[in-house]
Amino acid sequence: MTTTTWNDLLGSSSFKIFLASSFFTIISDQLSKYFVETTKPIIQLSFLTIKYSTNTGAGFGLFQNNSFILGIISLIAAIAVLFYYPKIPQTKFNSIFMGILLGGIIGNGIDRLTKQYVVDFIATSFWPSFNIADAAITISTTYFIYYLLQEEKKIKKNKERRIRKKE
Repeated sequence: MTTTTWNDLLGSSSFKIFLASSFFTIISDQLSKYFVETTKPIIQLSFLTIKYSTNTGAGFGLFQNNSFILGIISLIAAIAVLFYYPKIPQTKFNSIFMGILLGGIIGNGIDRLTKQYVVDFIATSFWPSFNIADAAITISTTYFIYYLLQEEKKIKKNKERRIRKKE
């Protein structure tokens, strides 16, 4: 595993990408929630509806009425992302998706700690309502699962090559 120090990262292009994707995610999440919360639109699109709703729990309505605890968990998760970011290979995609992950965590954390609920507004007939922060967390987590599976394949392949060379 590649480890970079924060001193090495500061000013690097990968860190700028990480920060930009974090800020973009936070700002787009908070602005969209503000718009939906103040206008309360009902917009029917092909397979989804834009409409205001709130969630005092976590995904799928779990842990209802525990916003403060979930806010603290968000804070811990954000710190964990900042702790692990220097330890991952500093590629453009890793920086983008770590930034999106951090932005999603912070976006929902802001809601939980300031409002005691999360504003959701993207509704489908087949999935619970969600928001941009939820989508960011899901997309970035999916990316890292895929990334780790690919890395595991590479390690396994290299190990098999070394074993064949010894034979």
